[in-house]
Amino acid sequence: MLIKSASAIALCMVPLVIMIYFMGNTLLCFFGKDYIEAYGLLKLLVLSSFFVTIYMLFLPIQNIKMKPQRITLLNSLRASLLLSLSYTFIKKLGITGYGYAWMITYGILGLGVAGIAIALYLTHRIKAESKG
Repeated sequence: MLIKSASAIALCMVPLVIMIYFMGNTLLCFFGKDYIEAYGLLKLLVLSSFFVTIYMLFLPIQNIKMKPQRITLLNSLRASLLLSLSYTFIKKLGITGYGYAWMITYGILGLGVAGIAIALYLTHRIKAESKG
């Protein structure tokens, strides 16, 4: 079920990410010339959407498994990372610094969650094979 969900999301996301990444300048023109300055931020946010997706797929699974403490821990980590990194990067890089903070935060969370999920899957698989 999870693999089907992830595949469907990837199937929709990849073309949109490519389109927004390369045509984002044109899209931002529709909102006004002042928005074009945020094109760098848009590119960072759209690239980080893959990490955000991994993180957002993990949360409902933890909800179903009745593990609210994991959700609280992850959301606290997310808030701490995002606030501290954005504060640091915005001072140095301006609004694009927020994009870097966003990407780093969700990169850490997404890769961490994916690593945990793979480790749990392999652990369950090894236990099942040793019983069978």
